[in-house]
Amino acid sequence: MDDSDTDGDIVTRGRLGATDEATERFLSIFDEWVFDANLAIDRAHVVMLAEQGIVDGTTAGAVLGALDAVEAAGFDALPERGDVHVAIEEAVVDRLGEATGGVLHTARSRNDKGATYVRMALREDLLALAGAVADLRRTLLDRAETTADWLLSGYTHLQNAQPTTLGHHLLAYDGALARDGERLLDAYGRVNRSPLGSCAVAGTGFDIDRDRTAALLGFDRPVRNSMDGVAARDFATEAVAAASGAMTTVSRLSTDLFIWSSREFGFVELADQHTGSSSIMPQKKNPNVATAARSKAATVRGSLAALDSMFAGLPMSLNYDVWEANHHLRDAVGTARTSVRLLADAVESATFDRAAMAESAGAGFATATELADTVVRETDLPFRTAHHVVARLARDHEPAEIDAALLDEVAVDVTGRPVGLPEEAVERALDPRRNVAVRDSLGGPGEVRTALTDANGRLSADRGAVADREEALYEARERLADAVDALGSEE
Repeated sequence: MDDSDTDGDIVTRGRLGATDEATERFLSIFDEWVFDANLAIDRAHVVMLAEQGIVDGTTAGAVLGALDAVEAAGFDALPERGDVHVAIEEAVVDRLGEATGGVLHTARSRNDKGATYVRMALREDLLALAGAVADLRRTLLDRAETTADWLLSGYTHLQNAQPTTLGHHLLAYDGALARDGERLLDAYGRVNRSPLGSCAVAGTGFDIDRDRTAALLGFDRPVRNSMDGVAARDFATEAVAAASGAMTTVSRLSTDLFIWSSREFGFVELADQHTGSSSIMPQKKNPNVATAARSKAATVRGSLAALDSMFAGLPMSLNYDVWEANHHLRDAVGTARTSVRLLADAVESATFDRAAMAESAGAGFATATELADTVVRETDLPFRTAHHVVARLARDHEPAEIDAALLDEVAVDVTGRPVGLPEEAVERALDPRRNVAVRDSLGGPGEVRTALTDANGRLSADRGAVADREEALYEARERLADAVDALGSEE
């Protein structure tokens, strides 16, 4: 291709070779997801160049004005090139000419800008996901508040285990989601570091101020090493891993709703908007949101596996593989956010069957552990021996058959002597409500009200942590706007 073929095309100018249209499409990372971040980076970079005396104020003001025009025209008006960054720069050059518009790329590279805009777009999505997780926790705690004393069988291996309450069960998911939120904010801290100014690989000879651009863009600090700045994508893997962790919790909660909504359990009915019917079986009410959310968890895990595969074995520094990761980042965190929000809606509008759950609390001899505990508390038998006695009872008899006399009969058969429990002690041990009440040790269903108070306090603090980070980003946007205005007033 001769010079006339590439004249005015900043995508191909200066390369040893030029891509054809099919290759350009194949390599494209043209994505509206990072449009706003690109504009913010351009503005912060131009402000810094002017403040450092690298670009004069008049030129900087003209470039900033052109960026305003690009923003007003919108993403769809951009010339579609391989990267939003390139398209924006070309749009600026089209408006100003290369002599003025071309200064936009002074002291930076597509490499460091690309690494920066990914972090900026991702951090917004991480906060949105953390907020959605907090909203789901709010829904769970509200439902737990009203169902704190609703009897329910706890299950292990999907077998009746011990009596608990629906409130206690929902609090278990709040605990898991609280950790998921912590991981998202931990990941945010490592995402929120600025690579801008790293340039292509080895920094720049211009007297730039990386701390200034980091502050204008709301980053906590710059990435120290220029090669690490453009090449690092561990923050992406960590962010998607945190999203995947949250989706694992979502998947487990969805599975509970899925199982509980079956006729065999009959504990819950999802609202119509969260269910679907069969094309040939009119009686069906399928828990579609629960099953879809569960499958979306696999989709997010797939993105995590893709990122791990992309980044493993890459030599230092930048490689094209990292651009392909953008799609997985956006889709994984976005899918997680949508799933969490829809599941919160499903839990909030679901109808739980208190009677069916209460019946389950006494099924399958779920009170057996308390009977063994009562034998230990009231006699000198060790727990393991009491366990053997009650295990024989559970094997050979239904709970309704058990009384003090039968307990003694089995105890004599197992240990050679009766346990001698009063009848009322046996009755209390077999009462699911009593089982819950006595389990008031830290974390048990008997102290759910206290646990709810603690959980509400944690949620308030966690919401505050998300809000603080959102406020910091808002203040950075205001700081950047003020810096742009101040530069304009100096012209």
